[in-house]
Amino acid sequence: MKANTKLDFNQQYAWSMIVRTDTVGQEHWGTYKARYVGETVADAMEAIRQNCASKMGAPLHVVTVFKFTFAKQG
Repeated sequence: MKANTKLDFNQQYAWSMIVRTDTVGQEHWGTYKARYVGETVADAMEAIRQNCASKMGAPLHVVTVFKFTFAKQG
């Protein structure tokens, strides 16, 4: 899916992301439910990145996305 692809509201998506800080890289994965009409893949990626940063205990400005996959479930 391209970054500007609009998500189907309330649809469940599977995702995986490799994120890196200046000291560590980690892979995270899970599911994501589209939160509002007009939400895009890029919007979802940013929300997921913020969640990953929180789980890593890292400031958001040092968390970089290296690989992101996103697909509709079902």
